[in-house]
Amino acid sequence: MTKAQKTASAWAASSPGELLDHVRGAVEADDAAVRAVWAAVAADQVLAARVRGAFARLKAEHRGDRDEAVWLLRITRAGRQLAAAPTAAAPGPRRERPAAPAEPEVVLSVAPAITRSRRPAVPALLFREPKPLVAS
Repeated sequence: MTKAQKTASAWAASSPGELLDHVRGAVEADDAAVRAVWAAVAADQVLAARVRGAFARLKAEHRGDRDEAVWLLRITRAGRQLAAAPTAAAPGPRRERPAAPAEPEVVLSVAPAITRSRRPAVPALLFREPKPLVAS
């Protein structure tokens, strides 16, 4: 049993408050050892659900704090690592795909290019200086 698996089994046996403390420390650490712990936690679906609940409690705890953005980033990163951890899923029955029917060959022809007649040039406009107002 690896250290990460021992940690995950200890977390599974802990109370919700203790689990929250463990998860808080793991979210703060975010190193290679913690990534191995997330992989071990993902193997146990019940523990993974409890840890996701702890993530939600941590988000709620830090809502409105000045460090809310940092904690949200850390929790999101930890949640992604937990979700991305490979789980051993039993392969399902393979379904055979029906053979694709032969489609008729489609020949596309290119339409001749349309030539446009050149438009007449727009006459240049001359702007005049406004006339000065005459005071009467």
